[in-house]
Amino acid sequence: MTTATELKARILRKAEDDGEFRARLIADPKAAISAETGTTIPDGFDIVVHEDSATTAHLVLPPSGELSEAEMESAAGGMGIIVW
Repeated sequence: MTTATELKARILRKAEDDGEFRARLIADPKAAISAETGTTIPDGFDIVVHEDSATTAHLVLPPSGELSEAEMESAAGGMGIIVW
């Protein structure tokens, strides 16, 4: 079984090595990741790709730990979500 961390590392390596994949990943992350990994990403789960540059860096914060009303409802309903 592949962990989310391993999957993310695989995608980042592929984007670094394959310019066409990188362009697809930026244009449509869910489709690019699904095609590359065979993973189905559920509706309602978004993936946003940011590309660092020489003058811009992105800092990704982990979730705050507090669930929104919608997140609590989906958890109660048993919906699975991939966590990056």
